[in-house]
Amino acid sequence: MSKRSLPWLQFYPSDWLADSVAGCCLAAQGLWLRMLFVAHNSQRYGYLEADGKAIPDEQLSRRCGCASVEEYRNLLAELFSAGVPARTPEGVIYSRRMARDQEERDAGAERQRKHRSHALVTPLSQGESEVRGQSHKSETESEKVKIFRKEA
Repeated sequence: MSKRSLPWLQFYPSDWLADSVAGCCLAAQGLWLRMLFVAHNSQRYGYLEADGKAIPDEQLSRRCGCASVEEYRNLLAELFSAGVPARTPEGVIYSRRMARDQEERDAGAERQRKHRSHALVTPLSQGESEVRGQSHKSETESEKVKIFRKEA
């Protein structure tokens, strides 16, 4: 599913408050929220990457509004110690929840694609209803003519 088809971010306040992120300082929570926004617009939904590579700390710190790279790294360390983000073996930070949600959307789309009929389109769906409606109309008109002739 392309990111253009998801202009919104699925967010559940009760999940946020129940998650370990709620135990982090407000600055770390704000960083994580900004990181989620960046991950939402990423090529691979939920991952903080560009062109398949981890976004450098310097760039992420600026995009997330941190005053310095040092502040970003300290807040990120707090998030990691709380178990909030995950990291791929290649070093890409990601949201487990966003990645799981995307996998579920992709699986649902695949199920729908598999269950769609690949049969040829029936004549009815190609406009036979219009033809059928016109032929029914002509039959009705010809019946009216027959009745009119009988009465006359």
